[in-house]
Amino acid sequence: FYIGKTFLQKGNRSQAEKALRKAVQLQPNWGEAHYILAGVYASQQLRELAQWHYQRAISGGWPRDIDFEKKIEDKENKTTAVIK
Repeated sequence: FYIGKTFLQKGNRSQAEKALRKAVQLQPNWGEAHYILAGVYASQQLRELAQWHYQRAISGGWPRDIDFEKKIEDKENKTTAVIK
């Protein structure tokens, strides 16, 4: 988990994702790890993965983040607008 956070702070999303995925594999109900991983996926515009990990974060006790929810929602609306 902390290695993943460090990689993320250094801008290495690929290694951060790998480390954070290992953290949630070892502790599936770790809300904070799921939340950070959701942020990694949201930044890569992988909305479904971001939503899945965000829901796991909430289930793991992490508080809801309305701004994050809007961020994911905005990406959906932007994609829809481009398709129209």
